[in-house]
Amino acid sequence: MALFASPSKNGWSSMLHGAFLDGMGGVSITRIHVYDLAIQPCNACGDCKNDFTCPLKDDMRMLYDHINACDCMSISTPLYFSAPPSPLKALMDRCQPFWERRRREERMPAKKKSFLIGVGGGEYPDMFQPLVRIMRHYFSSCGFRFDENEWLLVNGSDKKRIDGTILQTAREAGRLFSRKLGE
Repeated sequence: MALFASPSKNGWSSMLHGAFLDGMGGVSITRIHVYDLAIQPCNACGDCKNDFTCPLKDDMRMLYDHINACDCMSISTPLYFSAPPSPLKALMDRCQPFWERRRREERMPAKKKSFLIGVGGGEYPDMFQPLVRIMRHYFSSCGFRFDENEWLLVNGSDKKRIDGTILQTAREAGRLFSRKLGE
């Protein structure tokens, strides 16, 4: 499952994500553009505290099935004030049923693998720290393993052009990630 969180399907994060997926080879991938979905924000109703359920009727119902069924998940996102854009954040907040399932200590599916591609226009120290923390909590809550040292975090996109070198880096990250899927 590949979640594209940029409103621009031809922007930095989307292009890098496409190259990453190309590097994975013949793996079957469900590509989802978050900005194309209708996802209401979590309203803290508490219905998911006792059962894996959410009363809101929107595109999250389909995403719950995809998240439960997928073997791995990759997410690409631009930085918006050091965090993911609001449609991705709404999606993540609506994954509270996964958190509640863990809290209830219900049997979780086998740990799945995950990967993050983050792109930011700035060039300052620790600019990805808030995003990394958010994604660490999200992936853990949903039962995904990750190695944040392998994540592709690219700064300076406001001043650089996407070139063959960075696309090759993304493809290589996809190749490495696909090799680790069997581990």
